[in-house]
Amino acid sequence: MPSPGISFGDLAVFIAALVIVAVFLMAVRSFIKRVETPDESAGLPRQLPQGTRAEKSPMPASQKITPSHSAPG
Repeated sequence: MPSPGISFGDLAVFIAALVIVAVFLMAVRSFIKRVETPDESAGLPRQLPQGTRAEKSPMPASQKITPSHSAPG
């Protein structure tokens, strides 16, 4: 007559199935992020690092919007 409890082999199979599902979900998430993020080689202009100037600025420096500081929340 089999024991009523869970055996070590059953637990190992269950954990292995959880690991396989987790790896699959991480791969799907990575694929979705890659599809949603536009590729730099797709012809879109790259953002310049902070502190560098573009050749042509879309707004003059006097009209640039600065972030307003709000009350701490």
